[in-house]
Amino acid sequence: MNNSSQFRSTLSRYGLAALLVAVAAMIRYALSPIIGTLTPLLFFTLAQVAVALLAGRGPGLFAVLLGTIVGYFLFLQPTGSLSGATKVYYIILNMLVATGLIWMADSMRRGRNEARSSEAAARASHQRLTDLLDRIGDAFFSFDLEWRCLYANRRACSMTGKEPGAMIGETFRSLMPGVFTASRATLLQWALEKQDFLALDGLAEPEGIWFELSVYPGKESVSVFIRDVTEKKRAAIAIAQSEEHFRRIFDESPVGMTIVDMHARILRVNNAMCRMLEYSQEELLNRTITEVTPGEDGDSSGFYSQKQQMLITGQIDHLQMEKRYVAKSGKVLLTNLNASILREGPDRLYFLGIVENITERKVVEEQLRESQKLESLGVLAGGIAHDFNNLLTGILGNASLGLELSPGNSPLRPLLQRLVQASERAADLTRQLLAYAGKGRFILSAINLSRLVQEISGLVRASFPGSVRLELQLAPEMPAIEADPAQIQQIVMNLLLNAAESIPGDRSGLVTVRTFELMATEEDFRGTLPSSHPQPGRYAVLEVIDDGSGMEPATQGRIFEPFFTTKFTGRGLGLSAVLGIVSSYHGVLRVESHVGVGTRFRLLLPASEKAVEAPKMSVPGVRGSGTILIVDDEPLVLAVTRNALEQSGYQVLAATNGMEALKILKQSGDDVKVVILDVTMPGMSGEETLKRLKTIRPDVPVILSTGLSEMETAERFAGARLAGFLQKPYTASQLAEKVKSAMQPF
Repeated sequence: MNNSSQFRSTLSRYGLAALLVAVAAMIRYALSPIIGTLTPLLFFTLAQVAVALLAGRGPGLFAVLLGTIVGYFLFLQPTGSLSGATKVYYIILNMLVATGLIWMADSMRRGRNEARSSEAAARASHQRLTDLLDRIGDAFFSFDLEWRCLYANRRACSMTGKEPGAMIGETFRSLMPGVFTASRATLLQWALEKQDFLALDGLAEPEGIWFELSVYPGKESVSVFIRDVTEKKRAAIAIAQSEEHFRRIFDESPVGMTIVDMHARILRVNNAMCRMLEYSQEELLNRTITEVTPGEDGDSSGFYSQKQQMLITGQIDHLQMEKRYVAKSGKVLLTNLNASILREGPDRLYFLGIVENITERKVVEEQLRESQKLESLGVLAGGIAHDFNNLLTGILGNASLGLELSPGNSPLRPLLQRLVQASERAADLTRQLLAYAGKGRFILSAINLSRLVQEISGLVRASFPGSVRLELQLAPEMPAIEADPAQIQQIVMNLLLNAAESIPGDRSGLVTVRTFELMATEEDFRGTLPSSHPQPGRYAVLEVIDDGSGMEPATQGRIFEPFFTTKFTGRGLGLSAVLGIVSSYHGVLRVESHVGVGTRFRLLLPASEKAVEAPKMSVPGVRGSGTILIVDDEPLVLAVTRNALEQSGYQVLAATNGMEALKILKQSGDDVKVVILDVTMPGMSGEETLKRLKTIRPDVPVILSTGLSEMETAERFAGARLAGFLQKPYTASQLAEKVKSAMQPF
């Protein structure tokens, strides 16, 4: 909106205020013979509140001032029956009541606008997902666990002949009776109970279509893709009926088709298959199919499999499977292979393969699944952050307070130090989970890899079995890397714990950690993950080497898959998260493992020219005086915070909710020097409590306390004048330092 439009809008809103006050004055004046001239000025309040609801807080307050002036001169000034003190009383009463009502009305208006914005965002997100599903060529249904329809895309509507609204609530059987038959219902229910992917195909009657069905069960719903393959099936039938017709369809088919003999030699291939594999027909003919498809199902030839043997022997009449092909350029294609047998005698058998490239479709399906995983992760992270950080605040606060109060020679100090370190690691893990869910941000800093490994080595040793020894070979001079310390700590902990678990419990073992600087060349990147193109140059290297059981090639090829588990898995987000973090910093990772020998993980991270940042040290024994008000709904947090502040010399008042805090602040007057306010509370939120605290004591310093990052919280409270931010969990010394700083003048 330009300045001219904004000025006109503002002028119209204040004009509305003047108009409504004028109307109220006219009505008041017309009724004066009936209601008398001594009626209080509160008669104008209705017009002033209407202004606030329609035009906002500013015009509403303008209406208060205007109504007060008009009421005074029209109805209080002429009469001599009222004393000056009474007139002042009427005016002050009108202004206070009207201002409070306007404040409430404007808050209602703002809340209504925010609700509309959230609803619009939700509708936009839903529309994007709907558009994505409407663009795919398959019919897509979402069913609940009772097989009732929750959603259907545009292709599903055309397949069933029904409008989207008419399908909601309908059962799968009523929508597609030819697909959801009694025999298939058992398999579908089995897939739902086992939470396992299911693929079916067949003829649907009375619909009269050949279909391919893909079922992806979830905890609360089932995603179903149905592809109409009638034309493809009819093409296969026509091939068997007419050789001439077969040749024409074969050559002109939009999907890839091949004929392969029993020795895996390609006898015939159509144009679509050539385009798919980027070869000419001459280049493919008389080659073996194994040259363009990798080995599968434990067969090095990549051609024969158990299912194909069943096809040859007649146990099944056709074969459908997903198969990978390698194009001439080296690109790997994921295809849907439909194979059947062509017989020209008892000893002359050929494979007819119809090959459809489904790489793009798989990408869409994977994006949908990843979106659902991230959404679930976001819900999980948001749910645990508040409660878990409150528990950690109690643990870390009490442990750090006990550490400060313990004598230097106390045998409890090492135990308390380990407890503080473990609590801080748990807090880092929670912040990392929030960041992966989109509810937090990482803060990059220059890190010395050797120093970081040295700092957490004590905690790692405490986590190792007694039979496993940890050996550190750390370069004293290392280039800095620019990364988030919590993420790098997570990588190191994950790799070290994985290494320790790979060593059988019936023997001793050794885990070696090495750090060193490397001027990497192309040779150093050979066989690394991810398969990007890192630039040669200066790198900081971390190696984790164990003499454990090692991994077979099949296991080694899957360790970076999300949620893949074996007895050697680590903690937290697993090796898939390790690879994701390494990739985000433009680094690479190499794995070398041999059964019975052990495993080596080598991690290369680009060196930074920045200087390593010195660690921030908390100053113990910070003391002060004065009254502190703590507002938090968690009793454990209240107890540990009260104890820590009282040990530092402060008097403490505690409130478990916003209303209680407002009451205490009113009663205490100016005695309260600092307020520590929890952001997330039931009932009155932290935002609303802060606003109302400031109306009582605008000058009181307020420290916000939450499990989210400072940057994240600052965005929510933009414009509020805050004295500081205290991220849960925190130590006793961090709390005392923050309170001491908040009591200094702004």
